[in-house]
Amino acid sequence: MCGRLQDKSLIKGISVDDLLKYEEILRCGLCYETVPRVNFSYEGCPRLDGLVLDRAGLVRGGRGWDGFICLECEESLRSGRTPQYALANGLWTGTGMVPELSGLTWLEQKVIARVHVSVQLMKCRMAQVKADHFHPQRKMKGNIITFPMDPTAVVNKLPLAPSVMRDVVKIVLITKKSIDPQVFRRHQFFFVRRDVVKRAITWLIANNPLYSDVQLDNENLSQYPDDGIPEEIVEALATTDCWDEDVSSHSRYDESDDEEG
Repeated sequence: MCGRLQDKSLIKGISVDDLLKYEEILRCGLCYETVPRVNFSYEGCPRLDGLVLDRAGLVRGGRGWDGFICLECEESLRSGRTPQYALANGLWTGTGMVPELSGLTWLEQKVIARVHVSVQLMKCRMAQVKADHFHPQRKMKGNIITFPMDPTAVVNKLPLAPSVMRDVVKIVLITKKSIDPQVFRRHQFFFVRRDVVKRAITWLIANNPLYSDVQLDNENLSQYPDDGIPEEIVEALATTDCWDEDVSSHSRYDESDDEEG
């Protein structure tokens, strides 16, 4: 219904037959009629066509198709109400529906953005840490420092040049070993694919009113690799051996942090 990540204890299975009982509540509404290329169809399960659902919540089992639903959404449906956070309640963002914008890497999304309101500082561990298993930090103890920053100007030419991206993105590797840049170049999370970037920008110019005055900058585009990490990002790569300090700065709500509870 809502596409939110939930703990396993807060979700349950639901059959296609039960989903269809709430067809009128979950069907594509007027708010999506003007969205280009909307097609709420589900390959292999046409009975659900027209319902606004998160495809990741549908699975095919031995008896056919089933889905997962969180308890909060289920309670609303049983009461005959559209769940507050349901995608059918005007919250669908188009994710996965436009091939030109699907599968963009994190860095590719930054490259095609017209404005950046923050500098991205990425801390990457070169080995898995049991403390948080790479999950985002959910609690912080100590001081939090904020820095005033003016957003970048709204650009009229895209993509941004790799030299500009170096000022927007900073990558710090946390490791106790020396890092061969060739090893880092294999981290696909930071890949930029020239053709993918061009295709995304071209689609946005043609379909998104906020990009209607944008021009494709072929000179900047030519500076990106066919499929790899821009050299400017690699050259600005930093490393630190503060492994223990980084691990100790991560704590979790679901574990006892200290004697204070």
